[in-house]
Amino acid sequence: MNQHEKIEPLLAIYNDLEINELQFVNQHLQTCSACTETLNTYQKMDRVLNDHAAAMETIASNLLLLRAPNRSPKIRSFKQRILLGLKNISARFK
Repeated sequence: MNQHEKIEPLLAIYNDLEINELQFVNQHLQTCSACTETLNTYQKMDRVLNDHAAAMETIASNLLLLRAPNRSPKIRSFKQRILLGLKNISARFK
């Protein structure tokens, strides 16, 4: 098994590596641009996924609020509450 075969699966879990694995990977990254690029790609993916997770959490919490008892006599149906919630959510991402 060559160096890349040992390193490549560790790049995907770089943030969760044990100290000895991290040292092993970091030593390899100093001389390998291909693995450095792969790690950068994984880290970008992690950032995007974290951003989407935060957005989904916001959406979920807003949907839960919509299921709360109706506080406004003007909004009578669940459908109307959903539409209002979606407008509020979309306004946050503009």
